[in-house]
Amino acid sequence: MRPAAQRETNDIPLQAYGVRISGVGHYVPERVLSNADLERMLDTSDEWITTRTGIQQRRLAAPAQAVSDLAIAAARVALKRAGLDASEIDCYVVATVTPDYPFPATSAIVASGLGARDKAAFDMEIGCSGFVYGLSVVSALIRSGVHKRAMIIGADTLSKITDYTDRSTAILFGDGAGAVIVERAEEDSFLGGDFGTDGSRPEVLYLPAGGSRRPFDGDVLGDRSAFIKMQGRETFKFAVTKMVESASRISPCSSRTKPTNGSSTRPPNSWESRRRESASTFGGTAIPRQPRSRSRCRKPTRTP
Repeated sequence: MRPAAQRETNDIPLQAYGVRISGVGHYVPERVLSNADLERMLDTSDEWITTRTGIQQRRLAAPAQAVSDLAIAAARVALKRAGLDASEIDCYVVATVTPDYPFPATSAIVASGLGARDKAAFDMEIGCSGFVYGLSVVSALIRSGVHKRAMIIGADTLSKITDYTDRSTAILFGDGAGAVIVERAEEDSFLGGDFGTDGSRPEVLYLPAGGSRRPFDGDVLGDRSAFIKMQGRETFKFAVTKMVESASRISPCSSRTKPTNGSSTRPPNSWESRRRESASTFGGTAIPRQPRSRSRCRKPTRTP
């Protein structure tokens, strides 16, 4: 490995590596729950579900399947496609809200199941956007030189916390896993990221019981607090609004130029050219340059 080159990013020296995806994999359980099945269980119809969600079927884990089982299966596919052994991955990250246990980390169980020993591993407990956060985290670990290669797995067994008497949630959630291997590269393929949160109203979409706010007790099963609760209209409005806002903020990071031949290419992969154009960005939105602020649209071009 060549010595890590240093470059200046708003006066903060950083090791500069590019990142790329070298392997992907997924796994879904065998059992299928179709809209026709839900018609027999709930006051709903295939047409009602399809027109509002686009979903026609979802996969459900077997009673004995834990989320680590799904994650391991997806990881094996990613490793095979990348032509790598599990021991060649430096760090394993699992994004899930349905871990095997509160502890130990599901990522540690996954690494062990793959035969990878003495590797870094940690979980990220973030609903919906966990994989997106995880991809940014492992990319940063590689860019900074902490690791050469990492795997991020998004996996959940949401069927185990879904109330199949509740039409608002039963039609939406299923089980599955996706795995991505990210590694150092000469050209950086990570265009940018935009992240934010609003925890002021957890009751809009949450799992009421099982945490420190309300530990499991004798009433949890009776009042169905061990299952997902969602205010559908509020969730939809929030998601649509924030997705549009986020996409607007991130567009400067992923903007493309159009050469004279009409084909689309990326902007020049040059940090200095970015400094000349707008100096720094935050959350994908160009802002006036401030001393010692870090960009989320960094484009390093160093080889491992």
